[in-house]
Amino acid sequence: MLGTSPENVNMNICYTPFEESPISCFNLSGTQLVFSGLKKESGPFNNQTISYQTDIYDHRVYEPYIFINTERSYKNNRPKISYLNISELWWRHFLSSRQEAIAVGNCSVRIRVIWPAPDAFPEISNFEDFDQFEKGCFEVSACIDEESEYFLYPKVASDLIHHVINERKWIQANHGSYSVDREYSFYTAITPSHLLHISFRPQGYWSQGVEPPKQILDKVFASFWDFMDKLSIIEDKSQQTRTPGIELRGEMLERHRLKQEQAASEQHASGWGSEDHEMSGW
Repeated sequence: MLGTSPENVNMNICYTPFEESPISCFNLSGTQLVFSGLKKESGPFNNQTISYQTDIYDHRVYEPYIFINTERSYKNNRPKISYLNISELWWRHFLSSRQEAIAVGNCSVRIRVIWPAPDAFPEISNFEDFDQFEKGCFEVSACIDEESEYFLYPKVASDLIHHVINERKWIQANHGSYSVDREYSFYTAITPSHLLHISFRPQGYWSQGVEPPKQILDKVFASFWDFMDKLSIIEDKSQQTRTPGIELRGEMLERHRLKQEQAASEQHASGWGSEDHEMSGW
């Protein structure tokens, strides 16, 4: 079996195109968020889901994601920052061979809405103002309680990386442990009060305890840029052509079709059994 060493990842790697993945559409207080990708299965830490139509100004929807011991010292019993989990996606990279496709690593993307308590950051009142947006991204991404020699996070505002993707401004902040894993956070303003946070975490592509090799990181990031290119944030209601929900495509659509056929077949077989039993009573 071929391992997941950097030497292997240096070869050509591929992933399932997002065009074959399900499309999710969320309406977040009038802003439509559309993205492609395979959702992670529910587990003990990602089993909460929100409605495809959610009022992100209603703090009650954030409550399931607030840890019980979180300090809530701000107005209306709010924590410093509230997080709303929208979705968590994943995909794998493969090495192609004549015999089989061999997995060499996996990527996950977590999508959240961030709503800071207004009285926690009185100098930030409008994320649509670029200076306040940059300051807000720094405030929510800096981890001042962590040991800087062990953990990676923005220490000063100049550590932030600016992007323009599909004519929308994004700010990137790198996080993680120097010796274990890395997380790449991307923020954009979706209302004057809310940030959309997309966290990209690649795993299994380089050895632990080393800086991610640039050549490998660039290859892995190619799939993330593809994901971001297909993500849409639509504020103009006249352009919101999708109904909130999920549209299955590719393998997931085929699985759903087969599952429906199997259920129909089992129901039909059960019906025949019932009729036979009734006829035997005659």
